[in-house]
Amino acid sequence: MFNHPEYEYLVKDGFEYEVSMHAYYDGETKKLLRIFVSVDDGGLFTFFRPLCRSAFVNAEDVRNSPAISE
Repeated sequence: MFNHPEYEYLVKDGFEYEVSMHAYYDGETKKLLRIFVSVDDGGLFTFFRPLCRSAFVNAEDVRNSPAISE
């Protein structure tokens, strides 16, 4: 996930959405992850103004997560 974005196609309520996820360490200490998620339904509106969100996550929380360690 850190070297390239991951793409996934989801279908909900008859619409197909492309979800793009990016994650990388923010800063040299590698204590924070910056995660970007964008959603595109292929319509004209998202071409001009796509839905994009970003957040910081504590890298230690991710490393100690049961979902990651399994």
